[in-house]
Amino acid sequence: VIGKNPKSGMFQSKVISKNVGGVGRGVVTPDPNLDMDSIGIPADSAWTLYKDFIMRRMVKQGYPPLKSVELIEERHPIAEEMLNEEMKHRPVLVNRAPVWHKFNLMAFYPHIAEGSTIRVSPLITQGFTMDFDGDQANFHVPISDKAVVQAKRKMLPSRNLLSLTDLRSVRHSPTMEMTMGLYWLT
Repeated sequence: VIGKNPKSGMFQSKVISKNVGGVGRGVVTPDPNLDMDSIGIPADSAWTLYKDFIMRRMVKQGYPPLKSVELIEERHPIAEEMLNEEMKHRPVLVNRAPVWHKFNLMAFYPHIAEGSTIRVSPLITQGFTMDFDGDQANFHVPISDKAVVQAKRKMLPSRNLLSLTDLRSVRHSPTMEMTMGLYWLT
């Protein structure tokens, strides 16, 4: 089972060395038009990550599997509609390494964003300790229905507003740039 050394054994080759599906990565950029529970992900990543879920939804609606794959690869409007429905139903889990506390791993409802960066609301940057100088984040699509329910009920930023240290201070608040912008507007 272990092999000649731990790096060449059966466990390493069959379990640990496998590619993980449902994971994307990108550089984070601010988007003040997003609310705190939303995130913008690149279109190519969305199509790749949600492909299996779109196919399942299309097959349930009566499309043959091969036709479903064809429509998804062409990014047909029917497949795009299914993608949008799936993104409304299935949030993504976003983390920024290293994960030190629960505010570094949160759930968001994804939207298609232009470009190749992950777009986040400036309101949630404090919990992730993001500063938009090339910081990267990973996003994962939960597979099971139980994981989807937990993400919606427990992991959205709007469900985690208070800090765990004193249960009084607000965890997600405007950063200095937003505060200065509000000052200049008034």
